[in-house]
Amino acid sequence: MNLYKVEFVCESRVNRLPDAQTVFGSLCQILKSIYGESSLEEYLHSFDSEPWLIHSSMYPEKLYPMIKKSLYSVGIVNHLVKNAEPQDQLKALSDCKKYKKIRYISEKLFQDYILSDQSNKLNQDIMETMERFNLENNILQYSDENLDFKSETKLSTRVTIDKMDRAEGKERSLFYDTDLFLEPGQKLYMLVRSSKPIEELEQLFSWVDYFPMGKRGSTGKNLFRYLGVKQIQERSNAKYKILLSKCLPQEDDFVMEKSYYTYTTAMYRSAKAYQNHIIGTIRKIDEGSLMYTQEQKPYYGKVLPIQGEQGIIYHYGIGFVI
Repeated sequence: MNLYKVEFVCESRVNRLPDAQTVFGSLCQILKSIYGESSLEEYLHSFDSEPWLIHSSMYPEKLYPMIKKSLYSVGIVNHLVKNAEPQDQLKALSDCKKYKKIRYISEKLFQDYILSDQSNKLNQDIMETMERFNLENNILQYSDENLDFKSETKLSTRVTIDKMDRAEGKERSLFYDTDLFLEPGQKLYMLVRSSKPIEELEQLFSWVDYFPMGKRGSTGKNLFRYLGVKQIQERSNAKYKILLSKCLPQEDDFVMEKSYYTYTTAMYRSAKAYQNHIIGTIRKIDEGSLMYTQEQKPYYGKVLPIQGEQGIIYHYGIGFVI
């Protein structure tokens, strides 16, 4: 499978940057609406052998998720604070706390340290030569870089639109929704692996302009414009792999006791309708987790089908790694 980078620009307010599950749902809708039900079924069944394509979550241009491995242990923090001048100890402690809040790491740092299994060296270099690095807006980068990702979250109020309420003459109620506003022209990307010709990928992703990646597309939310796709070079054969999408691992995928990871647990319901009919929970390993692999694979994890009231619900748990 070849490795590709697919680029987009945000055209509206969004709920959040699309994760791999959201992208998966959008691709399924495109395949069903444009290419037909049979194409969707072929795509879903391809995960039983060799998938048509696998994809990561979406990220800001030139940024990767920060690894879940902590840069500072309690012992290191105590050492740095203890060896600082008395008047500088509070500042030293504050600087250490900032490194716990890192959300993204620059592409250059990612290539220099993470892809070469040098996360311990990154820790050491930050302590010994902190002036080489810059940490602003929760982005770790070299001091000569000027990367930024600006966004603003607002709480909005909307009126519910429910056909049953209208039919019964009930008044529609208000509900609150969170909107994320990105800088105009903010570029985003996701990584894709596929054996398909690049021309087929270009055609598929060009339909993203007409399908939202997320809920409430009819209200003008979660709209993205496709910019292009290009093949990029694979750069890592390390034993540690960083997850760029949430993963439902197979039993023999990872050596968990040697890995650095966090989980997200989410409830799922039996149908599309808003109701409190919860039929289970799913726990996935988060993006940015640094996983020690049993063997080299192009991807890990699985797509999990679950029978609901209105048909099968597919949960995308393919762990895209690099």
